Amino acid sequence: MIVRCVPDFDLMGEGADWHPLTAEGPSHVRLAYTLVRQIVAQGFDVPEAAFLERTHERAIAWPRFGLIFWVRTYCKEPGVTSQGKAVPMSFPALANRLGYADHTSLVHAAQRARELWSSDLAFGAKMDRCWAIFQESVHAG
Repeated sequence: MIVRCVPDFDLMGEGADWHPLTAEGPSHVRLAYTLVRQIVAQGFDVPEAAFLERTHERAIAWPRFGLIFWVRTYCKEPGVTSQGKAVPMSFPALANRLGYADHTSLVHAAQRARELWSSDLAFGAKMDRCWAIFQESVHAG
């Protein structure tokens, strides 16, 4: 479910000169956590329940890195703004949703996702797939 979106906003085209690897997500596009989780599960071809597993296996950990990256890009703190812009969901709030006691692992995961997107072809392809699905979802909403 898209909570709020500017009509006809193209995440990559005119009106948007940002890319998720180089800038924070648009403050005027806000997606529900459940939608982001579904899209990332689809993009990485894993069940949504995998995000809650406590394992360091690449097949589970890397999709979780992607989830954390995309949640920080599209999920905003309800009613919180800074200089008129919506604020990304906090790491402690996301840690709570994923069942972590501490948020520092999530900070590392978001940084790792950004690094892997640039350096690993398989991970990058899955993140690109998620990006394309986000594009479709925003336009369909």
